[in-house]
Amino acid sequence: MQVINTYYYDHIARENQQVISAQERLKSFSETQLNFSLNAALQEVERCFSCGNCIFCDNCVFYCPDMAISKTEQGYQVNDDFCKGCGLCVNECPTGAILMFEDK
Repeated sequence: MQVINTYYYDHIARENQQVISAQERLKSFSETQLNFSLNAALQEVERCFSCGNCIFCDNCVFYCPDMAISKTEQGYQVNDDFCKGCGLCVNECPTGAILMFEDK
């Protein structure tokens, strides 16, 4: 289960889309919801959490007490010989990109 750590994100109010009135909707088959303005669309983009996608913030590296995570060209690598499974990397990941599961 991915958990977003909202501590790392500023609360930004949602932009509401403009809607054509009911009287106008009855007169045509035009779209009922109008497009966002450029500024409104950019404000909405700023609200994105990048759920489940690594944003290469290095939090996992900084918070790992065992230095078990190292940065590679492709992203990050966990050294199982050093990782004790404390879960700090999972808790501090702002996007929920790190998942922890039990070995079977």
